Amino acid sequence: MRLQAHTLSLAALLLAAVVSSRARAADGEWQSLAPGLWYRPWRLQTVEDAPALAGHAFRVDPRVVHMTMLDARQGGRRMATAATLREESQAYLVVNGGFFDEHEAPLGLVVGDGKQTSPLRKVDQGVFLLSMGKPSIQHTRDPLPAKIDMAVQVGPRLVVDGRAMQLKRQVSRRTSICVPGDGTVIVVVFPTPISLADLAAALVRPQADGGLGCWSALNLDGGPSTQLSVATPGLSLEIEGGSGVPNGLAILPRSGGPSTPPP
Repeated sequence: MRLQAHTLSLAALLLAAVVSSRARAADGEWQSLAPGLWYRPWRLQTVEDAPALAGHAFRVDPRVVHMTMLDARQGGRRMATAATLREESQAYLVVNGGFFDEHEAPLGLVVGDGKQTSPLRKVDQGVFLLSMGKPSIQHTRDPLPAKIDMAVQVGPRLVVDGRAMQLKRQVSRRTSICVPGDGTVIVVVFPTPISLADLAAALVRPQADGGLGCWSALNLDGGPSTQLSVATPGLSLEIEGGSGVPNGLAILPRSGGPSTPPP
């Protein structure tokens, strides 16, 4: 979302989510959507006796699928929805990416397919990146690898070295990314508002206890920017945002490479 103060209309906060009847994975179970891509609905009980929050988790093996950042800025266009970016790229999945300013320009490092489309900002944030096919999350002050396949700078970091960070309890829609340390990446979308503190605690919790077992995790842009578009033989899912975004994190088909099933 824009980092400066702004007023959102009620329509910008409306959410539309349509799930294909073919998707019937139970909570806690990973359903294979395509080679190197799995899905599970993720319901979190954050407050006793309150309704569980419904989220979506996608496990990605970047050794099998192609993971990159898509730039919406083309043909005079400055922004696009996740659905438009997915349709144009024929991706399996697209979520919103990093922050942007009041002029709809990206804020922070963005690299897609080895090409930098926005420079690093020297602020207290994190960077999710793929380098030589290996996923990681690091602080912006740490030296970047010489070769970067894809990257997005955003924040805050939610989990560092297997420990949930102390974060604000303000609630909002969330998009986040998790590195469990086994070579895969988990993309999480909560279209219902959740606090950063609750999300971080759930991400680091072991899978056996209903979490995702994240060793490191990073919050992407959220609020009205949170959006998701999925089109696979096993799942069709659309979560609309309040506006377009200047870039999106995409998962596309790619042949070859080993596939590691989720534990």
